[in-house]
Amino acid sequence: MVSRKKAKGKARKAAAKAKKEEDKDAHDDSSAAAAQQREQEGALEAQFQMQRLLIDSLPSPCKHGFDPFPEGDVCDRFLRLYLDTCASSDAPTKWTGVGARVVPLLEALDAVEEKYPEVLHDSSKMKQILTYFSSVGTQEILNEDDDVARITSAVIVIFEEFIAFRVQKTQAGLHIQKMLEMVNADDHTLVSFFRKRITCSCLDKKHKEVKSIK
Repeated sequence: MVSRKKAKGKARKAAAKAKKEEDKDAHDDSSAAAAQQREQEGALEAQFQMQRLLIDSLPSPCKHGFDPFPEGDVCDRFLRLYLDTCASSDAPTKWTGVGARVVPLLEALDAVEEKYPEVLHDSSKMKQILTYFSSVGTQEILNEDDDVARITSAVIVIFEEFIAFRVQKTQAGLHIQKMLEMVNADDHTLVSFFRKRITCSCLDKKHKEVKSIK
């Protein structure tokens, strides 16, 4: 169990290790590396652009248990700050692999804790926030955007870990390994993660398709 500061350090070390391994296999192909970097940055930005849109409207007929926030609601402002901070992070230009995905999420956690502690430390409000991300992740899976859904699952883990650590005080720190596991989760783990967090049956068919994966 680690603090959020140490969690960032572990995420950065994991990113550095991944980068070293990637550099070893790159064979000095700078153009290919640059293309890969642009692809990562574009994917991350596209993810959060999509999520910002989903704050206002999730595809009908099912919102997977999410009840949209009233206009101007503090939870809505909390979400927009979190997603904007993720999207504007320069981590994807500094890291590859897991670091490019995880570091922006931790930076965004710092931002919302500073500006909206009344949300982050309120269990009922955070339940609404988690319902939103669970709904988004479910729709991402249904849209076959599994890589994006993995990042969304990591966001949920970060918030659940924070609540347990700082709000409910049921653990002594953040379990960074849980977040890293979800970033790299197989399809069965990913679908099961969201299926147990929604109130609808929208993932039942998908769960049957992937249940043989271990």
